[in-house]
Amino acid sequence: MDYIGRFDTSIREADRIGLPEREFTVPDGYWDSRNVRQNQEPQMESLLDNNEGGDVGSHPTNQTSRYEVTKSAYMGLSRTRELVIHASVYSHLEAYATNGFDASPAGLDDVLDIVGDTVREAERQQVPHIVGIASPTGWTDRVHEHVDDTEFARTHYSRYVSVCFVDLRDGALIYDESDPLLADNIELFERAISAERLDECVSTVREEYLGALGRDTVFAEEVTTDHEFESHVVKQAFDRLESTGAAEQLYIEEDGLALHTAWWTRDADSDHLPWLLDWHAL
Repeated sequence: MDYIGRFDTSIREADRIGLPEREFTVPDGYWDSRNVRQNQEPQMESLLDNNEGGDVGSHPTNQTSRYEVTKSAYMGLSRTRELVIHASVYSHLEAYATNGFDASPAGLDDVLDIVGDTVREAERQQVPHIVGIASPTGWTDRVHEHVDDTEFARTHYSRYVSVCFVDLRDGALIYDESDPLLADNIELFERAISAERLDECVSTVREEYLGALGRDTVFAEEVTTDHEFESHVVKQAFDRLESTGAAEQLYIEEDGLALHTAWWTRDADSDHLPWLLDWHAL
């Protein structure tokens, strides 16, 4: 649910979408009537019934979010599809129903099951589809090995289908970089992963630094060093924390960007700010 929500945000904030022969500028509100959400809740419920039951609400249901880029046809009375973009999360539902967890990476057999219906639809309509498949348990080595195999991709998928594999364990994107349509739109999946990284960084700064006893200042450089967050992610995390009023950003000579808990800003007047800067400079 979290990944699909972040993907929805990513695509709705995109200014442009790459089409096979042109670039499409996305108008405000464009996706409101061009998005469909789906899941496999009936399958999960059936599997649980066959395995002594269980609450389907506490199990994954392999959610999918689908968007369509269309153009008007027949004097504006209908639409024809120019591009379809899917994002799906794939877990082994049988494993959850039987064991209560899934620990196996997704493999090539899973891929063919996932994209089968999409390939048939794309071939029938001759409309390009971009499919992002996110696995919480990662992907097998065979999937990694075959991603760059052009013959495999074109033989087992379709010339109308481009697939990006998302590893939710480490945020890696696995895809054929020589696929121009996918490469032109890969930011949609990158931004969804970056949003997860940002959330993780915000939590880390709040809990390990600002929440530490006797600690009221954290420097951006130490966050990047201690936790290997990219510098731009740390800056975005500082921005978010500052926007909540929980802290204040400062630039301290020789130490660089810092975040200071903002308890002093609520009761103190502005004359205290130079004193604070001088104190940090010491």
